[in-house]
Order: sequence, then structure tokens, then C-alpha cells
Amino acid sequence: MMKNFVALVGSESSTSTNRHLLQYMKTHFSAEATIELISLTNLPIFKKTDDRFMPEPALALIKLTNIKGED
Repeated sequence: MMKNFVALVGSESSTSTNRHLLQYMKTHFSAEATIELISLTNLPIFKKTDDRFMPEPALALIKLTNIKGED
């Protein structure tokens, strides 16, 4: 059974060790799993607001990864 994973990458640097590792894992384990790399660089630093406003980049990430409310 094919497994599905979302891997979060926090750096856009071409020399990022974590990005290279995740790209390797995506290729190396492609027969066993689908790994989607998602960049977090557009997300703002967390700041809780009284109106519980969720920034547009966070909403886009939720939509992109198909995360449901109970996840």
C-alpha cells in the first residue's frame, strides 16, 4: 500500500541540508511512498490575535495539503 507524506521545508536556500535530504527521500522511496515537499517560507511568524485571523498563506497551505479540520 502506497503511503502519502507531506514534508515541510523551512528554507529556500539551495544549500539547505534538510531540503536536500527530503529531495533524496522523495526520490529514494518513490516506490513505497509519495512525498510532497511544501515550503514554509511564505508563512508569517506566529502571532495569536484576538480575532483568531488566519493569514492567507496558512489558508493556502491547508487547502494545498487537503488538511481537514479534525487533522
